Amino acid sequence: MASDLRSMSGARIPVKLHRRVCLIQTEDAILTEELLARKKLAQDVAGRLTDRVLLVRPGRVDGVVDELQKMGHTPQVVGVRPASPA
Repeated sequence: MASDLRSMSGARIPVKLHRRVCLIQTEDAILTEELLARKKLAQDVAGRLTDRVLLVRPGRVDGVVDELQKMGHTPQVVGVRPASPA
């Protein structure tokens, strides 16, 4: 869904909103770096939005959660996760 917004100066700023995305939000930037250093996890990251927020590639949520658990983390999943096929 794309839209244009006007900034205070009156210039248009293109904005694109995405639904159904998965993000990893960490407590600090150091933990984010540690996650990105893990090769298996880094391949599931589509990009870095801030020093504490990573964008996960579509369809890779379960793999990311599994990898975080293997690393000893207890990820908190917020929102609706589609049921995995049996």
